[in-house]
This record gives sequence, C-alpha cells and structure tokens, in this order.
Amino acid sequence: MFEWLFQYPRTVFEKGTFAFLSGWPVWLLVLLALAVAALLAWRLFWPEAADALPREQRSFSFAQRLRLRLTARGLVIWALQACFAALVLFLLWRPGLEISALRSQQNIIAVLVDDSGSMLESENGETRLSLAKRMLEQTILPELRDRFAVKVYSVGNRATPVNGLAELTGGAPSSHLGESLAQLGRDTANLPVGGVLLVSDGADNRQAIRPELLAEVRARRVPIHTLGLGRTVMDRDVEVEDLRVAPRTFASAKLSAQLTIRQGGFSGKPARLTLKLDGKVVANREVLLPDDGRPLIEEITFPVGDAGARILEAGIEPLEGEQNLANNLRRQLINIDPDKPRILYVEGEPRWELKFIRRAMEDEQTLELVTMLRTTQNKIYRQGVRDGKELEDGFPLRAEDLFGFSGLVVGAVESNWFTPSQLDLIKRFVDERGGGLLLLGGRSALSDGGYAVSPLESLLPVSLPVGSNTFSRNPAKAILTARGEENLITRLKDDPAENRKAWAALPELADAQRVGDPRPGATVLLETGQANRRTPLLATQRFGYGRSAVFATGGSWKWQMLMDNKDDSLEIFWRQLLRWLVTDSPRQVSTELSDQILFDRSELTFTTRVRDKQWKPVNDATVVARISQPAGGVLEQRLEPVSGQPGEYRLRAAAPAAGTYITEIVATRGQEEVGRDAITFRREDGVAEAFGRLQNRPLLQALSQRSGGNYYTPEDASRIAADMTYSEAGLTIRETRDLWPLPVFFLLLLLLKSAEWLLRRRWGAL
Repeated sequence: MFEWLFQYPRTVFEKGTFAFLSGWPVWLLVLLALAVAALLAWRLFWPEAADALPREQRSFSFAQRLRLRLTARGLVIWALQACFAALVLFLLWRPGLEISALRSQQNIIAVLVDDSGSMLESENGETRLSLAKRMLEQTILPELRDRFAVKVYSVGNRATPVNGLAELTGGAPSSHLGESLAQLGRDTANLPVGGVLLVSDGADNRQAIRPELLAEVRARRVPIHTLGLGRTVMDRDVEVEDLRVAPRTFASAKLSAQLTIRQGGFSGKPARLTLKLDGKVVANREVLLPDDGRPLIEEITFPVGDAGARILEAGIEPLEGEQNLANNLRRQLINIDPDKPRILYVEGEPRWELKFIRRAMEDEQTLELVTMLRTTQNKIYRQGVRDGKELEDGFPLRAEDLFGFSGLVVGAVESNWFTPSQLDLIKRFVDERGGGLLLLGGRSALSDGGYAVSPLESLLPVSLPVGSNTFSRNPAKAILTARGEENLITRLKDDPAENRKAWAALPELADAQRVGDPRPGATVLLETGQANRRTPLLATQRFGYGRSAVFATGGSWKWQMLMDNKDDSLEIFWRQLLRWLVTDSPRQVSTELSDQILFDRSELTFTTRVRDKQWKPVNDATVVARISQPAGGVLEQRLEPVSGQPGEYRLRAAAPAAGTYITEIVATRGQEEVGRDAITFRREDGVAEAFGRLQNRPLLQALSQRSGGNYYTPEDASRIAADMTYSEAGLTIRETRDLWPLPVFFLLLLLLKSAEWLLRRRWGAL
C-alpha cells in the first residue's frame, strides 16, 4: 500500500534529502502561493465584487456586505481552493529526493547467519535456521545477487565465511554477535562493503553489544540490517535468567545469592528453588511464579564452608509440561580464601559490650579479633595479639601497622584520645586501604566523644549532631527497617517472615545514642525511638575503597542476658556485622576476574591492584600470572600496567579448553616480593545456548537503528534487497527521484476538488 501511494520504498524517504529540482527559488513559490490565496479571498469575500453577490444584496452597505460574505462556509471553500492552488504550485517546482545508492555489481553485501544452537528451536513445525535458509534461498539472496556481490558468513564465536547455506547446521556452541560484527569490520576494512544483513534471533551470549563497536560501525557508515527470527513470548518454560553472588569471600562466611527467574505458561504455579555447593544442598525455598514475562527476583543466603574454589548451582525443579529443562540451572564459581581477616577493637572503658562481643566471636573460625581495652589513662589491656610486641605502644602510629588489619571497631573512647596523625591514619585506613570502620555508641562515643567535629565525621553514614548529652541509658527497642530485612547483617533467620519475628522478639537494648540524619547513599538497617520520631540505630555506607558503619548503642549485651541461654541471636548478629566489616577489604595484591565461569567462551580479563605496606600504588612492579591448565602444565603471562590507573595491571588471557584453571598472581619489585594472590576460574562449553532462547528484538532493533539500518520480520523480508540499495557506505552514486508523479498527490488534488464540489452542492453556490 505504501509503495502504491508513494511509488518508492519507505527507505528512499527515510534516507533521501528533499530538494526542488526545477531550480526556481523557494521564496518565489511562497510568494506566488500567498498571492493566489489573496486573489481567491478577494473573489470570495470582497463586498464590491458585484458578480459574486445576489441582486437583492447589492444595495447593502459595505459593512453589511462584508459580514454576509465572511461566513464559516465561505472560509472552508476558500481554504480548499487555496490548498489546491498551493499544491499545484508545489508540483510545478518539481519536488524530489536526492539519495545515495550503491553502484550495481560494484559493492559487497555481507550476509551473516546465526548458526548457534538457539537457531534450532522449533516453532510452527520449522526451526528458526530452516526458516532463515528458506527465505534466503527463495527470495533474499537471489534479489541481492542481481545487484551486488554477496558473501555469506556463519556466526558463532566468530564470523566464518561459508560457500553455501548447506554448511549452516546450528552447531555453533554460542553466538557472539558483537564480536562477529567487529571481526567482520576488521576483515573487510579495505573492501567496498555497502551493507550488512544479520539473520538471527538476537541471542548474544556476551549479553551486550560494546559501545566502541557501534562507534566503529557508525564511523564506517555501514548500515546493519537485521532480520529477527523466533518468538518473543515464553511458552511453557521456566528459566533462571541470572545468578548473582559475590565472587570472593572467606571461609565459613555466609553469602547471599540473587536469582532472577522468568517464566511463560506457569503463572501462579509453585516452584522450588535449590542452591547446591559442589553438589551438596545448602539452601532451598518454595516460591510462586509471577505473571508470564515478569521477572521474579529472589535472594537466598547460604554458608560457603571451607576454603577453596566452589561451584554454586542455583536451580528450579522441573515443572510438568516444561519444554526446555536445560535453562533451569545456573552455575557460578566462588573463590573462598583461606586467610583470616583481622579486626582491631579499641575500647575506652571496661563494659559488658566488649565481653559479650568477645564471647560471641570465640567459636568464629574465619576472623581474628584483637582487642585493646583502656583500663586506666595510660594502661592498655590487649587480647588476641600475635606476640607480646604487637600494639605494646598502644594504637598504631604507622600505616603498615594499622593497615595489617582489615577492620577497625571504635567503642567508648574519646576522639581526642587519638592524636591528629592517628585520626588521619584511620581515615586513610578506610579511604585508601579499603578497610571497614565501625563506631559504637557509649557515654564517650560518637557526639559525646567529640567525633562530630573530628576528621572521622565525614566517613560516617550519619551526620552526627554537634554537642553532648546524646547518650541515654534508657532502654531502647531495635526496629528492623525494610532495607534491614534484605541485608545479611541483620539476617537472624533465613526465612524473611521468621527473621521479622526474631527481631520483634528481641529484648530492649540497655542504652541508645542519638545520631543525626542518614547521609545520601547510606543504608539504615535498624532504627529506634517512637513511630513518629525514629532515629537510625545501625547505618552503613561505602566510603572510598572501604566502608563504615555506626551502631549507636553499647547495650546489645542485654539481648543475651534476657533471652533463653540457647538463643544465639546476639552471636549471629555480631558475627555477621564483623564479617560485613571486612568482606571487601583487599590484600596488598588483589585480583578481580571479568568472569568466574566462561560459558562457551575462551577469553577473560585479569585486573590486579598492587599496593605497598603503606597501601600506596606500586607502579614499577613486575606482575606475573601463573595459570595451571586443566590438561596439565603452567602458562606464565605478564600483566601490563593500565594507563591512568596507578598500581593497576591487566591481562587478557585465554582458556583454550573446558575445565578448571588455578591461577597464582605474584607481584615483585626488583628482588623483593610485594605480595601474591590466588584465584580460580572455569570454562564450561555447551551451556550458553540453553538460555535466552526468545528473540532478543530490542537488541536487534537497537543495532539496526544505531547503524542506520532497518529491522525486519519474516513478513516484510521481501523489502530487504530493495532497501539495501540505498546506502552511503561502499561505492555510491547520487540519484534523484521525482516526487511530482506520485499517486498520492493526484489523489490529494482530486480529494480537494471533490470536497469543494460536494460542499457547494450541499450549501448552495457562493
């Protein structure tokens, strides 16, 4: 219908530039249109135009005649006549389009066909791949070959040229659309490529198209046209779409796994989630599946156990009638470090809180708690030190001494007990070293201890009020917030409903301290006070490379005193709070991976940060990764410094075969070793194509729109060859298309005159 009315394909109008081909000036067209409109108005409305007035009205006054003529009907007739005249003048100026078109048989069209396993999905009795091959053989390729040189590529992990469609079997283990397009761009950089046609369901196992690829495509001005195949709505299927969990932790810690589940055809049905660690069930929960297409996000906590590399499996038990069971399970690898983070606890006076915290940590196997208790002004009682010399001079004065700890807890001790250099050291401990800082409440703590006007105030998640008398020994109730219900620190029970009950059952605290409002970005987990006037009790936030928290009480010990002796709520709370304090504290040599498990991929990136004992970036280190291969042997590769990132080194490494890769990263400075790190990753093949089997239409549409191409469905695939003719890439000629013969203009002229005749006939001649 569009081409019948407008004679040319839609692409001509989208890509063409409008111009008048007569060469006459546009101002003259506007002037003539206005003049004709004025002339028509004079003939219709001017009172002295006697031939336009009935005989009985000619004796009327000038004003009376003008009012008789200026009617709504007269204005409509004038508008129709003026539009008709303007359109005729417009056509006399020869409107047209100028457009770039590819030279016939002098350009290459690259046809990329997705050859991955998801293309074997059957719909309406035919696989996506067979549908693609049928459309290409019958229509698209013959029409393209009449105009261009055509090269066909198979798309899997890369774009591979094929001699015929028979070579496409759907055997590629994964599809990397972005990498394939980037590689095609490199391989054809010196060839006249006029356009690219990508035939795919849009299932890209890399999850995204890199922005730099789109920038490269735009720079070459090569349009990427996409032909989308496959259904866009799930049918009788449940998929674990995503699994997120911390990639590293320490032994015996608790982690929270976040699962995203999507389904179609099982709305409102119950399903059981199960978490397994190295094949052993560590958590499970029953959930109700949401409406079709809507995501369900669930968080489940689980213990990680002993040190080592562990495979976490998160899955949904199969449902009756489910069509694809391979996407019910997601895997992730967790590196569990054997090191025990050390926490330094400084207390200004003997009190029950310290005693009960130490008791709660007695059976804790993953952390070392070192305490300093000021018994008199000049005497310190130390517990948990490694030898008699550690902390014998009091709180550390040097960065290398304090930075050996991962966390710092400050109890009821005045800020002026620390020297200015020690306060600055504590700030650096959080900001630069990446340590965790926890301030507790007490009669000499927080605002009453002078911290509101100390250098540490800016680290805290709350704005402390200036002054004293903020501490109160009146009992206070700890109230769990909505954010607290989701946080691991305040997870006394794994079940959310049971956790709320557990917090509601806790006795009141022995005391509480008033703090200010939470800062932007802070998270308030516990509150206290009345319903209409609650203040933060436990708040956390990130600061620099580290984290900080305020627990505005010194009276949590009362929970233990007033509860049954078998209740372990106090122990659970303090272990989880202190674990959170040090969870992300890095080592001197600390490595992150771009992926813990490579699903049907072979490359990943190591990023290592190297610091000296004062936690200053080391820019002159030699950093080497020793990668133990699954089949035996060790591959040694050097990490290169990252420009603009002091102390950061990076390596793009390969995993040539499936299996587990154990890696040791060693950083040296001359003959001296700065530090080392160990991390494990895996490659698993034959997994990626089981997920994301719906057509990813948004990705295909975004790719075509941003590159100047078009998105097509199988129903409008017949337009592809004609549309691809118009491109600014490759070898082009500038063509013009006349618009004046378009049927739509003649229909419009006929419509205007017909409307005028019908209205005159109905209203009578004017």
